[in-house]
Amino acid sequence: MQVSDNRVQAVLDLYRERLSERYPASELRALERSVFRHQLGWDMGELEMRRDQALSESELLQVYRPLDRLVAGEPLQYVLGSVVFHGLTIGVSRKPARVRRDHENWWTESSAPEGHRRRCVDIGTGAVASRWR
Repeated sequence: MQVSDNRVQAVLDLYRERLSERYPASELRALERSVFRHQLGWDMGELEMRRDQALSESELLQVYRPLDRLVAGEPLQYVLGSVVFHGLTIGVSRKPARVRRDHENWWTESSAPEGHRRRCVDIGTGAVASRWR
């Protein structure tokens, strides 16, 4: 581990040092906040207030481990395993989405009010939209 000490600010400095060529400053700050929120449960205010606080070894590892994957260019959502979308936490992985027969049954058995067409909203998988356009 290459952190100069175990303070929050040292970790933030390391993130900036290693990621500043890949991300603009505003995106990098958002990325740091996301990692601390996801890994330690800290909101932005807490992160700001604790900048000079020492992290325990386990806390340090929790916020340090994502860094190598981010440096390698892996998207933050994959690194954290989830993304928050309008207050809803959605699990994320690299596994491909596949259309399954039970999805088709769900679609064909769904009902719509008389005189209305059925509509399907596919959010995030691509499976339904690619099958029933």
